[in-house]
Amino acid sequence: MEVKGSRHPTAKEVGEVTWVHPAADHFDGPGLDMLAPHLDRHEFSTGSVIIEQGGDANSLFFLLSGECAVLDGERRIASLGPGSVFGEGAFRGDPSRNAEIRALTDAVICELSIATVEEMVQSEPELFHRLLALTEAVCDIHRAERQASGEDPVRYVAILAHDGRLEELVSFAREHHSVLTCFPLVATATSARVLRSEADLDLAEQVLSGPFGGDQAIGAMVATGKVEAVIFLRDPVDSHTDSPDIEALGRLCDLHRVPFASNTSTAEAVILHLATGG
Repeated sequence: MEVKGSRHPTAKEVGEVTWVHPAADHFDGPGLDMLAPHLDRHEFSTGSVIIEQGGDANSLFFLLSGECAVLDGERRIASLGPGSVFGEGAFRGDPSRNAEIRALTDAVICELSIATVEEMVQSEPELFHRLLALTEAVCDIHRAERQASGEDPVRYVAILAHDGRLEELVSFAREHHSVLTCFPLVATATSARVLRSEADLDLAEQVLSGPFGGDQAIGAMVATGKVEAVIFLRDPVDSHTDSPDIEALGRLCDLHRVPFASNTSTAEAVILHLATGG
């Protein structure tokens, strides 16, 4: 249970914490001065549930002191110490919490609500962008930890094009190189070759060319939950022998709710989805 009502922490109180990377990279002294007035400070006693699994995801949390456990049901999957940042799923659009956070000792925690952050977009854009960079970095670290433990399988971004649109694919990949390199990529053979040689992209996986079963191979990855998004710049004019496979790939993406882009305009939306964590 919360043992003391909320108040705003002082910048000194927040600044005395040795923040766990990546928080330290995004908030220096002036940054903490800007952030502190927006935080609500809470004190929790040992055994208190700070985040309820399945509850609404509407805040980001900063652990000032104490120790907490991350629980999936009653299974402890991680521990948090002073300087930890958690609850970042609220910033990537998660509707509910996927784990419980419970205080193992008396704990002091600062809370930043999504409603407060939304107000910063216009009123304090510098602080907003620092917070956005922080939450993206925390998401990346937690995702890597889950993948290393085998709890969160690697999910690929499939990126490919018909021969007539390969030049357009290369231009798109160059423009969005910084986002694409954050994900393991998979492509069919011809697309993989030009992406490596002309867009300087490393691909984690390569499948056969589309007419030889490559589209089906990517479809199988979609069906087994291994694909985060598909960018397939299709040629809408010429006929292609693998058209039935492409239609099947699109149906699988619809069935499994995987974003599918078939032109650069929709691909821009997929890039935004990837950059913001969905």
